[in-house]
Amino acid sequence: MDEDGFYFIKGRKDSLLKVGGHRINPQEVEDAIIETDLVIESAVIGVKDDLLGNKLIALATPKDKDTDAKMILSKCAQLLPKYKMPAQIKIVKSLPKNANGKIDKTKCKELRELRGQLT
Repeated sequence: MDEDGFYFIKGRKDSLLKVGGHRINPQEVEDAIIETDLVIESAVIGVKDDLLGNKLIALATPKDKDTDAKMILSKCAQLLPKYKMPAQIKIVKSLPKNANGKIDKTKCKELRELRGQLT
């Protein structure tokens, strides 16, 4: 709610993201990233894209300091269809958590915005 009393919708109640006409549950992509056995935790967020509507960006905490985004993406390519592949994976030390210890997706989006465009 803003100072004038107007409410603004900031996101979907469900977590589905629409990417290029496909509805994607980020949890499926997160599970595949974890299944690579290269990361401890991951979060997938949607970032506005002029062409696709949204694009998938993954934040991941690797198990090993030698693990890079290309390694994770190549393993994900074996587990996911192309339309569910993250456009980018950003390696982070840890993901922001809420008071219950769960990954805070809102703070993940803020973290991504603070660091600017991901590479």
